[in-house]
Amino acid sequence: MLQQSVQHQDVLNTHLINTLNIPLHIHGRLQATVSCFIEDNNWKFPNVLLTAYPYLLSIPNRIAIPLSASDDDFLWNHFHDGNLSFKDAYEFRCHDGQQVPWAKLIWNPAIPLSKSFLLRRSLHDKLPTDENLTIRGCCLPSICNLCCVAAESTSHLFLTYSFASTIWNGLGSILQVHCSFNSIDDSLRLCSHQNSPLCNLVILAAIINILNVIWFCRNQCRFNNKVTHLNTAINLIISGVSLSSNNSKLKAKSSIFEFVILKTFNVQIKNVHNLIIKEVLWQPPILNWVKCNIDGSSLGNPGLSSCGGLFRSCSATFLGAFAYNLCVSNSLVAEINGAMFAIELDVQKDKLANLGLSLASHAWWSQTPSVIKDDMARNGLVLPFYRFS
Repeated sequence: MLQQSVQHQDVLNTHLINTLNIPLHIHGRLQATVSCFIEDNNWKFPNVLLTAYPYLLSIPNRIAIPLSASDDDFLWNHFHDGNLSFKDAYEFRCHDGQQVPWAKLIWNPAIPLSKSFLLRRSLHDKLPTDENLTIRGCCLPSICNLCCVAAESTSHLFLTYSFASTIWNGLGSILQVHCSFNSIDDSLRLCSHQNSPLCNLVILAAIINILNVIWFCRNQCRFNNKVTHLNTAINLIISGVSLSSNNSKLKAKSSIFEFVILKTFNVQIKNVHNLIIKEVLWQPPILNWVKCNIDGSSLGNPGLSSCGGLFRSCSATFLGAFAYNLCVSNSLVAEINGAMFAIELDVQKDKLANLGLSLASHAWWSQTPSVIKDDMARNGLVLPFYRFS
């Protein structure tokens, strides 16, 4: 038992073999199991063992014996149920990294990872600019290959140099904002919650492509001795934004502001889902017949339910109407009561059933209720209704 007691580690917080200070040379002789000390679902320790180790007297009060037999399990400390989940193991092994507000913003399935990765490297000051190489101990003469005047740094190359500032000012004129940033992460604030998902994607793609094109022009000038014209760089940015945004299924808002942005970057406009308009005409019954239209609604299944019915003659004359509050019910109960034929319809689809939710039990009207009086008049004039979904 003493060697098998590891399953009680979470309760006793230590091994019995260590608590009782049993000499190491006799550990191999301990062959008893827990079942050897249980009799009729009660703990049963020999008196000799209790005399030698009084600590065992506390076990019956601290460890409950299950009513049915079960296999032994290893219990992990510091977990409420003793089970070690994959999530707990991952959190123990991999600690939380650096918390930055843009961690999830810069990644999008529509934008190539290589381009987003360059933005991430620049935000972490990991790009091999002359400034960063000097910080890491690589001392060399520094000059910006695009202007051939100032020393090369991340801020100068991507933000303050005239080549870059012209591109940022062009983006600002499109977005109707002033693009003057102290750091690259300030540019990510151009993405706003007020914009549609597609518009934010276009802005993010524009920021990422601006950085990539500037870095491309710098490398072309430094390593290939090729100077890229400003108009060529702008066309590269527009084509990159257009390719990324047109591959997305995100929707845009119906606003002139977003229309101008999307058209500037040659992005196809994906509007919200168009409403489906269905024409609904009430068909009168045959001569000398009475027609009853019944509808119902339920706020959940089960949930607060109600139904309503409307009796009309062949000439659309109102004969009577009812509404019934079914309280908490479901479709089966509604079928049995003969009142609800469309339990899954929205509560706003039927005005009479909606009125039934405010009733205590049952109501009958001998005159047309005010909430459906206008609809009755339209039925009498054979005017159509329209449902939007």
